[in-house]
Amino acid sequence: RRVQGGTSLLQVEQEMDANVKNIHERIKDVMKAQGIASIDKLEKQMKELDSDGDNTLDQEEFFRGIQKFGIEIIKKDSANYFYFMSSYCGETGMFLEVDKYVLTLVPKLTKRRKKLVKRAFEIMDDNGDGTVTANELKRSSCVKNLPTVKLGQTSEIDEMEKLLKLCGKNERLDYDLFVTYIEYRVSMFLPEDDDFGTTLGEVWGVPFIPSYMQTKVLKMIKDRIIFSSGSKNPNDELKAAFKSFDKDGSGELSFDEFEKAMKKMSVWLSAPMLKGLFEYYDSDGGGSISYQEFSKGVLGK
Repeated sequence: RRVQGGTSLLQVEQEMDANVKNIHERIKDVMKAQGIASIDKLEKQMKELDSDGDNTLDQEEFFRGIQKFGIEIIKKDSANYFYFMSSYCGETGMFLEVDKYVLTLVPKLTKRRKKLVKRAFEIMDDNGDGTVTANELKRSSCVKNLPTVKLGQTSEIDEMEKLLKLCGKNERLDYDLFVTYIEYRVSMFLPEDDDFGTTLGEVWGVPFIPSYMQTKVLKMIKDRIIFSSGSKNPNDELKAAFKSFDKDGSGELSFDEFEKAMKKMSVWLSAPMLKGLFEYYDSDGGGSISYQEFSKGVLGK
């Protein structure tokens, strides 16, 4: 991730001297202690100190801002920290843009979360050109399920406007900027991976079934196919069930066949969770479920 055309956030933290890094970490610790609303609180407090309303702070305004946020600091240390962050964010060392500075404090995505965000972007990118148009974004995003909207911090209209603003004058959103939005407006509000994945499913249709639900559903399927029959040979029951699900006799289950099989067994899931379950069984990612994959998914071997 880059705030400006130079160094990554990982590199910037490596380049900080001990004193500057200590201040940066103290601010992040205060944010963690104050909870999920802290990032908005810090941004709001700093913008209130922006005397000319240009979204930048001078050294004195920044000093008062971090003091107001609860950081005890002397002016000399504040000046050094300000100069470092200003230079990193692409300024001259005289001013610091609030939005760019706030992004340096936002926790980065884990590899698992990045994979889910990539799926969300690909779902929106209808023509696969690596960008999402404003129209694709509006059509694909159910913003009412975003955490900021659910928590009442913003309205559906305002959150959609924030998303569309990312598209800029050319009305196109690139992947890196989308990741930054997810980090800032979604991921930091959802510490649990299951909640994060479920939200991306609800907002952008990302296939995902939370671990607790997957465990419950897998047991339900196993019980209804094998244990309900009372058979001593589970493989026979499994083969019979698979054959009944495989309506076209292809030897594999398509998503439509899988969906009908789940309904037959009264397994009711949302569309993203059903797709997530399908992908669990489809272990090779081929787009269909073989008997071997189905057997391994049900029996665990």
